[in-house]
Amino acid sequence: MGAMKIFLIGQKWLGTEVLALVKKRGHDVVGVCAPDGDRLAKAAGDRLVAPTGLTAASLPADIDLIVLAHAHVFVKAEVRDRAKLGAIGYHPSLLPRHRGRDAVVWTVKMADPIAGGSIYWLDDGA
Repeated sequence: MGAMKIFLIGQKWLGTEVLALVKKRGHDVVGVCAPDGDRLAKAAGDRLVAPTGLTAASLPADIDLIVLAHAHVFVKAEVRDRAKLGAIGYHPSLLPRHRGRDAVVWTVKMADPIAGGSIYWLDDGA
């Protein structure tokens, strides 16, 4: 598969870095969902879609993949189904260890000898 049409949901540093990487790799970022005023929202410029309350109707047509980067949201099936390949997310721990918003903090607090991240397909499960 060549260049993909990506819809990015995220925020903060990680969201902004993923946006830059996706563009650098030659993919087309067709839309971004980020909190209003967030650094990702600012970097998205005219690509910003639905800063609050993402719905299937607010997504552009013909999306190949939805990517979540530092997004603490549940993406409903009707939204995921708009993308040909579905939706993937990134979590900054080796799941299932250190689930939740403070994964990096707990990795450091627990002095884990190995750290990493997990990429996963989104579905209706937790």
